[in-house]
Amino acid sequence: MSRPIGYYIHHHGHGHRQRAIAIGQSLDDVMLMGTGLAGRTGNLPFLDLPDDRLDASFAGIDHADRPASLHYAPLDHEGIRQRIRRMAGWIAEARPRLMVVDVSAEVAMLARLASVPTVYVRLSGKRLDPAHLDAFRGATGLLAPFHEAMDDDDIPIWIREKTFHAPGIIQSDRHYAPGGDSTVLVVVGRGAASPTESDGPPQPEPRPHGDGAS
Repeated sequence: MSRPIGYYIHHHGHGHRQRAIAIGQSLDDVMLMGTGLAGRTGNLPFLDLPDDRLDASFAGIDHADRPASLHYAPLDHEGIRQRIRRMAGWIAEARPRLMVVDVSAEVAMLARLASVPTVYVRLSGKRLDPAHLDAFRGATGLLAPFHEAMDDDDIPIWIREKTFHAPGIIQSDRHYAPGGDSTVLVVVGRGAASPTESDGPPQPEPRPHGDGAS
């Protein structure tokens, strides 16, 4: 029996999920996991996790003291207890050969503690706080869904050496047709806010270039 690959998807925005689907469709045995995945993963299997947010206006703030190696760790939250239980249970039963984490310092740490090698998805920008650095150090490899030329100049050499840059991770769009010189390309993320009517006509589901918060 083959050992699967687990793929954690951050719930903020659409870019993490779109990227996971694009990658997952090229893998033989993958299990997507995250919050709100029902009906949104195509033909890929998924493990839907309880919500870890404090309320509907979630902004990644947990209002609790925490070690610098964690980004988000509110206390006495039943959703977090249950999502950790489900992930740990799946790891124990499925014995995955790899976990891809896009993105969560806490999930990366959980997988590493459970003796699973991880590939951590690096978002663009200078992310050198202790939690990011620990996630990078604990990972077997780092995946950057952007061109190497877009990397920040302050990124340490050891992070660059662990990073595989993959700017071409996209889903093909059969409705897309290249235009001429008069074509204007607008790249829109769908994380904290979505385009409004004043921004122009409705847009198709974006390709997996946008990202949510880390």
